[in-house]
Formats: sequence, C-alpha cells, structure tokens
Amino acid sequence: AAAAAAGAPPTSAAARGKLPAQLKLLYQICHVDERLWHLREFLRTHPGCKVIVYFLTCACVDYFTTALERGGPANPNSQVKATDKGADKGADKDMAADNVVALHGKMKQSQREAALADFARVTGGGLLCSHG
Repeated sequence: AAAAAAGAPPTSAAARGKLPAQLKLLYQICHVDERLWHLREFLRTHPGCKVIVYFLTCACVDYFTTALERGGPANPNSQVKATDKGADKGADKDMAADNVVALHGKMKQSQREAALADFARVTGGGLLCSHG
C-alpha cells in the first residue's frame, strides 16, 4: 500500500490504506472490433481473479453479458473461417461464462442484490456494470 500511496494525494483512499493490496488497475488499448474478444480472453486467462468491468451504459452491460455467453467471439486475427465446423473447438469449456454477472441501474433492486451476491460467491469471474 505504501508503494501505491507514494504518488497519491494525502486525502486519497490509497494514501489512507483503504484500498486492498491486491487491487490492480489494468487496461488494454485495442481496435473497437477486437474488444469483445480481448475481454473474453482476459477472463479466460485469469480464471481465479475477480474482474470488474465498467461500461458507459446499461445497454452495453446487457450486450457484453450476452455476447460473452458460451460460444462467444472468435479470435479476430484467426485465419480459420467462422463457417468451419469446430473452428473454435474447446473455447466454450475455457470460457468462464457462468461467472459473468451483469449489474446496472435498470435492474430491479432484488436483481442487483442477487447479482452482487452471485459475484461475491464465486472465486473468479467478471462483474459487468455501469454507473447508473
């Protein structure tokens, strides 16, 4: 926490030691048409991590949650045609789609509470949310 607080303003949560030591802020710059695949790959390659992804709108949360279901996006750089049967064989079992949870302001309170409880219960997965 001391290293994280070194450049932080004295009133920040980092300086006061209020942030968990394991908390990491990560981002990746990519083409817009590759971001869904990159998110899927990040979740797949970090199965024991809890990941919170913020989106601008509730509709984005719903879209990405649906798009990350089993059978989700193929590698945009792959030379294999999408029409080839079995082209992305095994991807379904690698994806922790069951551990992707949506949370946004247009959900009923009981749905939001259930979503948060689901995310708290799992050892790894993604919470896709928006501010409102």
